[in-house]
Amino acid sequence: MKDRRNLLALMTVVGLIGALCLPLLQGNWWLMAIVLLFWGGSVSGLYTVGLSHLGSRLTGADLAAANAAFIFSYAVGTVAGPQAIGAAMDISGNDGFAWAIAGFFGLYVVLSVVRIVFNPKRT
Repeated sequence: MKDRRNLLALMTVVGLIGALCLPLLQGNWWLMAIVLLFWGGSVSGLYTVGLSHLGSRLTGADLAAANAAFIFSYAVGTVAGPQAIGAAMDISGNDGFAWAIAGFFGLYVVLSVVRIVFNPKRT
């Protein structure tokens, strides 16, 4: 793909749709497994595509600094995410997990689309 931002946006949309489907599919194991297969692949791919995006744009010390910031952001998410999800589950029960994840993906979708629209790639 020439512009990885489109791939990131697509993966975040898949993540958002998958998170929104979780509460609706909890009674059907097979449908839930299929959604989780695609959803998990999309979520896991965000990290890899993000790193490749950094590698294609930066070199040397800038790449090392950006990678450190990327890992720091990932680490903050691993600490703050479970706290936010736990709070959402306290407020709205077990479905709070899916709603919190959907909220995170919704923010990511907005950020990725805004970046594509307001900062078009120059060829």
